[in-house]
Amino acid sequence: MTTTAEAAAATSAPAAPAVTLEEKCLFDLQGYLILRNVLTPEECGRILDAVRRQERDMPEKAADFAKHEQVRLDGLPQMDPVFDIPIAHPRVLPYLKEFVGRPQLGNTWCITRGPKGNAGGWHRGFEPIHYSCRHGVVRSCCLNTGWMLTDNNPGDGGLGILPASHKNNIDLAWSKYPGLTLPGSIEAPGKAGDVVLFSESLVHTGLNRSTPGLRTNLYYNHADIYLIGANLTDMKNLHVYAFPPDVRDRFNAEQLALTEWMTTVDSAIRTRGRAAKA
Repeated sequence: MTTTAEAAAATSAPAAPAVTLEEKCLFDLQGYLILRNVLTPEECGRILDAVRRQERDMPEKAADFAKHEQVRLDGLPQMDPVFDIPIAHPRVLPYLKEFVGRPQLGNTWCITRGPKGNAGGWHRGFEPIHYSCRHGVVRSCCLNTGWMLTDNNPGDGGLGILPASHKNNIDLAWSKYPGLTLPGSIEAPGKAGDVVLFSESLVHTGLNRSTPGLRTNLYYNHADIYLIGANLTDMKNLHVYAFPPDVRDRFNAEQLALTEWMTTVDSAIRTRGRAAKA
């Protein structure tokens, strides 16, 4: 178990410069950006160790992996303080504010995939109407961040994206296209420690892995504060989205601001969420 002090120390790096005009232009043009070397090798190792412990120590997750070579973990900061590191990370937070406005952390999960793992289908969380760029101000109502804990080289089962689809006007039957057979789609490769930012209006998928070994990525999704209230209506999963006070008590000021909406979740709502899951 990672200590709170260790997790806090890992998020105390100097703030990154403001988002550049070139980065804003590229994000508006293609719907995603890849930030290099956000996590150090030591941070990747610590987070990956915590992922492997959870995958090993939760019987249902171990069974999933044994059968499918794929496993998903949800509600990560409730499992280990080391998963606090990506929350309001100083290298990423300026982009959240620049592209979302008043961002709030909506969901956290991890996916590990081996060669036999099933690829996801092409999809997006929100229609293009929820993305805009007016007078130089970018607004994506929901912005995902994919944190690569292992290398995502071509063929490693990383993120597939359809560039510029966050603004497309003609839809296809996205899910009928396996892998990179979707016209115009590409793979978003990177190395351990890189982070891919993408609008949830961008059509994307998890690709099949054709190389040996495992690919493990974290995903921390962020929505505008005016949209995040939708989480409160999902009683089945609310206890995963919203962290209890004992978790948020260890957060720094920026992390608390990014999880402000969770203060509205009282114990009665949380109890109903657990009951719905059961």
